[in-house]
Amino acid sequence: MKNLYLLLFTLFITGLSFGQDVYISEINYTGSKPGIELTGVGETDLSGWSLAFYEGTNRKVYKIIDLTERLDNSILWKDVPDISLGHPKGAGVALIDGDGNVVEFLFNYGSSAFEAKDGPAQGFENVNVGSTSGEESIQRTATGWVVAEPTPGDPSSNRSLGVVKNQIEGFNVYPNPVRDGIISITTKSSLEKYVVIYSILGSVVYQNTVRANETINVSNLNTGLYFVQVEEDDKVSVKKILIN
Repeated sequence: MKNLYLLLFTLFITGLSFGQDVYISEINYTGSKPGIELTGVGETDLSGWSLAFYEGTNRKVYKIIDLTERLDNSILWKDVPDISLGHPKGAGVALIDGDGNVVEFLFNYGSSAFEAKDGPAQGFENVNVGSTSGEESIQRTATGWVVAEPTPGDPSSNRSLGVVKNQIEGFNVYPNPVRDGIISITTKSSLEKYVVIYSILGSVVYQNTVRANETINVSNLNTGLYFVQVEEDDKVSVKKILIN
């Protein structure tokens, strides 16, 4: 079972990157702070990248935002106050890299994806990630996209990115963000835990069996986002952490 979880998790995280270091991790278009969250490695320079917004009716681009920022602690929240990603405008949003490649093209209204008719994503069919209402956003997890309370630009939010969400009772990883190179893992059980830490691209950077209350030294890891997967008594949980 352990190997199966590792394989599924690695395949999922690797699939997220689409060969890139940056991807869309949150979309908020109905709340009081509309915008797009991008997640990636370190302080990746997004100069030359862009976000292209598509209407759902004519399937054509209606707005392109050029990015000039760097990721801040592996996160960028891009305020887009005039987007309306519901019908008829904004049913699609495409992330375009500095070479003009479509990193991903997402669709978040209704039940049918569509093919872009013009713009940088022309010819690409988007992926449906669902829809929201009120003060909610769409957030990427390892089990798919979910509707949850917005966490714009918050790298230490409690969004679980595990294969199975919150199976282990009392599971926590702290401190988060990590500043001194040491983390602790707590659960309600005193059993040993098998711990695997993944980079944002799905590479295993740490794996070991640890005792209850045993700390883990991560001082050799570069700054950025990581995923801590814990297996305990045939249950699995994963939490996202930020190493500063």
